[in-house]
Amino acid sequence: MVVDVTTLTRVGVAVTALVAVLFGVSLAGRRRVRRVLTDRFLYGVPWGSLVVVVGVFAFYLFAQSGLRHWNEPVVVAFRNWAYPYATGMVTSAFAHASPSHLLGNMLTTILLAPLAEFIWGHYPHERHGIQSPARSLDPRVPETPEPAEFDTSPDEGIPSEDPATQRDDTAQPGVRLRDRPVVRALVIFPGVVLVVSLLTSLYALGWSLGFSGTVFAFLGFVLLRYPVLTAVALLGASLLNTLLNTFLTPVLRATAGSGPPRPPSWAGVNVQAHLLGFLIGVALALGLLWHRDSLPDPARLFGATVLVATVQGLWQLSTADGGTFVRYQGIGIIFVLVLSMLITYIATSENSAATDRVSLAVRGFGVLWLVGSLAVAGGAFALFGTETMIVLSVLAIVPALAVPGALLVVPDGVAGWPVTSRRLLFAALVLVTVVIALPSVAGNSLGMDDNAIPDGDVTVGDYHVSYGEDVTSARTDTTDSGLVVVSERRYVWSATVSDEILAHEGSATVPVGGVGWRETVRAERTGWNVVGNDSVYVVDLETDTERVRSFTSGPSRASVILAGNRVVLVPTDSGFGLTVTRDGEAVGSALIPTPGESVTVDSLTFTTEPHDGTVTLFASTAESRVAIAQKE
Repeated sequence: MVVDVTTLTRVGVAVTALVAVLFGVSLAGRRRVRRVLTDRFLYGVPWGSLVVVVGVFAFYLFAQSGLRHWNEPVVVAFRNWAYPYATGMVTSAFAHASPSHLLGNMLTTILLAPLAEFIWGHYPHERHGIQSPARSLDPRVPETPEPAEFDTSPDEGIPSEDPATQRDDTAQPGVRLRDRPVVRALVIFPGVVLVVSLLTSLYALGWSLGFSGTVFAFLGFVLLRYPVLTAVALLGASLLNTLLNTFLTPVLRATAGSGPPRPPSWAGVNVQAHLLGFLIGVALALGLLWHRDSLPDPARLFGATVLVATVQGLWQLSTADGGTFVRYQGIGIIFVLVLSMLITYIATSENSAATDRVSLAVRGFGVLWLVGSLAVAGGAFALFGTETMIVLSVLAIVPALAVPGALLVVPDGVAGWPVTSRRLLFAALVLVTVVIALPSVAGNSLGMDDNAIPDGDVTVGDYHVSYGEDVTSARTDTTDSGLVVVSERRYVWSATVSDEILAHEGSATVPVGGVGWRETVRAERTGWNVVGNDSVYVVDLETDTERVRSFTSGPSRASVILAGNRVVLVPTDSGFGLTVTRDGEAVGSALIPTPGESVTVDSLTFTTEPHDGTVTLFASTAESRVAIAQKE
């Protein structure tokens, strides 16, 4: 049996990585590792994080048909196209566009989600203080350490190493349901992740897709409790990504070559969704840590926030206009620095109680804010009517607008939180989050114009796929060129493959479908690059049941003149033809001959031959021979 180098290398990577993990555990101490895990997790396992990761993978494999089509899942059906399209609004946060998109988000989740779950804990916080994994594994830590990055909560000792002892305590009849480890691990933690994901789906800008908004929520949540450890965890995510890529491709071979024109990588990053998730995570962490009376170290928090926000690209504020992409780097860096200072100030502020007069003024302002939010709803209905899209848009705007005011109005007895400086700062942070979220409402509120389907389409279920150039979008005042997917029921109008990419590749596939079903539309472009002029080409679309000529370009005349004749290439229903003109008048025409054959039109003889790696059309007379066009 012959084993190739790739297989041997892959085995070597896996074995070496496993040995390295075991070596690291031995350095920390196996019993100490078990102790710190069972201290916070039921049986030492982050069950909630496992549920989240398995759930996202299951959605990709089954709902998006990734199990059978790993590299080409169904994507169009799961974007948050519009508020009336409930499927997209609910699922876009869990769907992914490709394996690399999925694995990139999941590798970071695998590191950050257990840290977030560690902070939350499967056992009630009142039983013992939070102790970080790093500090719990350090045998040099004294029994009563000074407050630091990894131990800012009171040190009340570590419970028994026997997890059964902990479970017996919380299983008593008098224990509240929310304090039971199973509920905290399998219900509350995944439930909060679900709610955060839905929020990022509802308020993400630009018909987005992916779990990254929730990943950034994990990031913001963990950052406030363990600033430095969070930065280290991001390095760990990079390490995991490198290990996975190395395992999948132990030997990478690459050649220099030109590719199709594509936008810069940063133009496709939805910074608004990332920032929204990040701030939601920060807000959740503030609520939890303030409840536990645990404050992070200001210097470490500020430094880590600047580092993490910069490395994770929260400064990459960009816009696109046609083929021009603009990144406002200076404004982005200013924004990150100001945001880092704001988060640090809010998180480490003292909890100063307001006077009765100030409390009354704050509540009065909150009431006015709520009344204003309701007035926005009434004004919208009065101006725009009560159509479904208007109602759903208002339902998206008004609750978000009302949240900051509600935080100021809630009675002390209900929230257990009197009017203090922290409450005001928290409301300010929520207001910033709302301001970042609300621009998404405009995109999700756009309807679909009449006659939305371009000519030359093929139909698959409720989808229509066609090819067009400079076609006006049925949802925005923009034009697009390429393979256009339209579904009026789903509010979909999207150029999924650009005309430039199709011209470069020659063919493309567009998977369409929904939950549990998938079909593919295949597109093929064939044509000729005419010497000195534009190309002539056709685009054919094919499904399992039909083939349609979706687009035919105009004729194109070669720049060469041979014996006073000009040659025009013309797309036809059966292929490509050529017409010979003299003094502006057609003197004859014929189909372009197949390779190895020739055809004569008037005084010119046309042949197609392999030349420089492609098929070339030549025109010749008795005295000369010139190239007219090359096949794409």
